[in-house]
Amino acid sequence: MKIFEVEPHVIKYYGSDGAFHPIQDIAEDDILGIVGKIIDGEEIEMDPVPDSDKGYNPAALVIYKELHKQFSAISNSRDDTIRRINSEFAEAEAYYDGEGAGNLLESHDENVWDE
Repeated sequence: MKIFEVEPHVIKYYGSDGAFHPIQDIAEDDILGIVGKIIDGEEIEMDPVPDSDKGYNPAALVIYKELHKQFSAISNSRDDTIRRINSEFAEAEAYYDGEGAGNLLESHDENVWDE
């Protein structure tokens, strides 16, 4: 799925509404949606950052360069990030399935449940 498109004089992002919009209009929900797609394993495409700044809105270029860099990093480290998250959940699950959860319940006043 193509998430960024670079055309002469305009850089666009693919919005949740299924249309391309100017990059400077990108919102937090759009960014979170793209990160979600990356984490879910969806293949994303991004046009390369323009070689020349000529003819592009300077703000749009700054936004695009940073988003391109960050989304590339997320995409490149996706498997390692998922492995780390799964490991943390496995550790937490083991803790709460074992004696750790019992200790939590024992530390509460028994009369709490009678209220």
